[in-house]
Amino acid sequence: LENPRVPVMDTWRGAPLDAKAGREIFIGHFDNPEAHPTGQKLPWSWKIVTGANPAYDAFPAQHQIFYPSEKSPKSLWYDPVFKVETVDGRQIWCKRHYRCTPRTVDADLSADRAALAGGEGTSTGGGSGSSAGAWTLTTLDNGVISKESWTTVDAADDLSWGVFYYSGAAAAAGQS
Repeated sequence: LENPRVPVMDTWRGAPLDAKAGREIFIGHFDNPEAHPTGQKLPWSWKIVTGANPAYDAFPAQHQIFYPSEKSPKSLWYDPVFKVETVDGRQIWCKRHYRCTPRTVDADLSADRAALAGGEGTSTGGGSGSSAGAWTLTTLDNGVISKESWTTVDAADDLSWGVFYYSGAAAAAGQS
């Protein structure tokens, strides 16, 4: 998807967003040594409060868990754990497992866009901006590869809330 074009947040806690801060925001409140100290050291990173996608955001309960990869200093893992109501009325918990890798974005959408604008101007293609706060999430779900682009739009300095934009779908659903 090329539209909407959503910029990555450019500052957090009064400083330019860098890769470390981008990771800390995603890790959120999860009890992990790489989490920011303001996190609450909980068994999850974030809980979904609202969203615009009925396929992902309408579960009775959903916990997002982001945590560092032991094999890559840049990657994260993402395990959404969500309650589903079955057609016969039962409620069951499900889990997925995604790999999160930094995603380079166009310069005019990147966290360092203000600094880049002082140079040669902005870009609408080519991915010359920072990847801080931008991620590609991939998973294999029942034999179907799903690829999503996530963008950190904003987050409170105390991590009391965060806004993340995502787009993407399973390749078998007709999108890649």
